[in-house]
Amino acid sequence: MVNRTAKIATLLAGAWLAAAALAGCTSSPADTPTAAAPPHAAHAAAVAVESPTPEPSYAPDECRPTKNGVYDRGPREGARGEVTRDSNSDPIAYTVAAGDGQQPISARFCIPNVATLNADFLYCPPNNHVLHPGDVLSLDPAAYPVQECPERHE
Repeated sequence: MVNRTAKIATLLAGAWLAAAALAGCTSSPADTPTAAAPPHAAHAAAVAVESPTPEPSYAPDECRPTKNGVYDRGPREGARGEVTRDSNSDPIAYTVAAGDGQQPISARFCIPNVATLNADFLYCPPNNHVLHPGDVLSLDPAAYPVQECPERHE
C-alpha cells in the first residue's frame, strides 16, 4: 500500500509542479493558432499596399515615349528646322532648313525613317529623294497629312 501511496504522491507532486509552471503563462490572440489564409488572400493584400511604379528616368538626349510616338530631342547638326506642334505640344510636322538630312531629322524625332512617313512627297519626280529648305514633313500623318507632290522648276 505504501508503494501505491508513494506513486500517487509523486503523480500529484508532478501535476502540482506543472500547474505552478504554467500559472505564469497567459495566452494572447497572436499565440492562438488559426487556419492559414488562402494564398490568393496574401497576394491581394500585397497588391493593395504596393506603391506606384516610379517614372522612368531618361538621359538628356534619350528618346522618350509620347502620346503620338514622336519625341523632339532638339535641334542638332542636320536637323535645325522649325517644328509644328499640336495642342498637346507633341511634334506633328517639321519644316526643313538648309543643310538638313533625312537621318538627322529621323534621329532628332526618334522615328525610324522620316522618308518612309513622307514617301509620297519625297519620292515624287520633282523632289528625287532630296530635301529642300521649306519642305514640310509630316511627323505624325494622322495629325498632319503628308504634302502633295510639288511642282518644282529647277
